[in-house]
Amino acid sequence: MSKKKDNSNNQHSRRDFFKISAAAGLGAAMSGTLLSNCSRGRQVLTSEPEDVALQTSEIQKLTSEPVRFTVPPLEKVRMGFVGVGSQGSNHVRNFLSLEGVEVKALCDIKEDRAKSNQDRVVQAGQPQPEIYTLGETDFKRLCERDDLDLVFIATSWEWHVPVAVAAMEAGKHAAIEVPAAITLDQCWQTVEMSEKMKRHC
Repeated sequence: MSKKKDNSNNQHSRRDFFKISAAAGLGAAMSGTLLSNCSRGRQVLTSEPEDVALQTSEIQKLTSEPVRFTVPPLEKVRMGFVGVGSQGSNHVRNFLSLEGVEVKALCDIKEDRAKSNQDRVVQAGQPQPEIYTLGETDFKRLCERDDLDLVFIATSWEWHVPVAVAAMEAGKHAAIEVPAAITLDQCWQTVEMSEKMKRHC
């Protein structure tokens, strides 16, 4: 019988792997330059930085597999929307046209936008959704609801990851307009929260 792979002793993350891979790439580029310079009879340094002289075994040691998980299918997807301006309103309209979608909550910093989409949901034959319009961080109250499966994010770019992380941390799946993140650190925040909470984003 095969044993389940134990990753508990792996002290390194994929973030470390990317760092060391980048160093390896730099080392390869430097090696090519050094050889080229040698062939031209130029004087070059013969020592390599310690972190560039990498062995395959070291790279393999730093590799960890991404967390894989599945979630059961949902008969109905209960949704909350954060950011319902022109683009967000289009998303609300499109999701309302899909069978099995319930729009439960709407959030925007402008109350008139939230109310307009609240009316749209009612006109589509669904119960009136609750709106959240008490400032830039009112999305946190929406994410804390216990009747949502998915939070759809159509805010300005800098809010994409903060809202997604809050949604996943509260046990909801998250969907973000592109670009999902604007920095590498935000990418990692999203990945790590998704893996921690076993929620898709």
